[in-house]
Amino acid sequence: MLAAFARLVSGDFKEISRKKQRPQMVTIPFSHYVEFARWSLLYARVQFDEHPFTPGDHILPTLSVRLADKQKAAKGSDGDEKENLTLVPLVVLPEGEVLNDSWTIAQRLSGMGGIDPELKEFLNQQWGPQTRAFAYSFLLKKGNSQTWKDLITSVGGWWLQIKFFLFYDSILRNHFRSVRPDDPEALKELIAKMKASVSTLDSYFDKAGGKKYLGDGKGSDQPGIADFALAALTAPCVNPPKFCGGMYSDFFDGMIKKDPEYSASIKEFRETRTGKFCLDMYEQHR
Repeated sequence: MLAAFARLVSGDFKEISRKKQRPQMVTIPFSHYVEFARWSLLYARVQFDEHPFTPGDHILPTLSVRLADKQKAAKGSDGDEKENLTLVPLVVLPEGEVLNDSWTIAQRLSGMGGIDPELKEFLNQQWGPQTRAFAYSFLLKKGNSQTWKDLITSVGGWWLQIKFFLFYDSILRNHFRSVRPDDPEALKELIAKMKASVSTLDSYFDKAGGKKYLGDGKGSDQPGIADFALAALTAPCVNPPKFCGGMYSDFFDGMIKKDPEYSASIKEFRETRTGKFCLDMYEQHR
């Protein structure tokens, strides 16, 4: 019954995909895991339709797909350590198959091959969650409340503006309470962990044998899954202008101007080897 209600409210993505004969992607559009999947498909020139939802509004659309097929996201997918029926992105293929996370989407549809398992595990379970926490730590600060509101409500129209005012803001802030915004010690601890992670990531360039790109994680003359994953998952702490095609650059550029602490952190991560690689990937391939 819940699946039927979700399809009624959100649309039947399997039917849409079948009729249009191209993949349908359900997203939170400014998610860095979504960006990884989206960018991989754009680079490979795979045609697809994106259905963007703001956090919270994405729940029914994802449930409508996964409950209908009794499919669940794989454990550990996209930085989540347990099964998650509402994970994004997901892709529905014309034949009805559901691809449940960004890694599966990128690897199955882009044709770029695999990735070193150790690097994938590190990006997925360490780096991706850390940079997501970094972004929300600043977005949820009291001084950045207008940027937070503008970003969240950018996905919808006037009805979302009303929902945000009535209850969305408090619900989302409660959901992300673990990042402890406005707690200097929590942010200091997070950034220390991120610096340690950057040292680990930087070491992979030494393993690339002088090649420009990581490819599958071991070096290549052409960008591969590892490169798009690393760049997209690094983006929240580097703020490349073309992140998500530049759709949200005004929000984050504005926060750089208003929040000295955020600006200093972005500048510091941009100077790392991983940060420079991220900026270069976006400049050349997005």
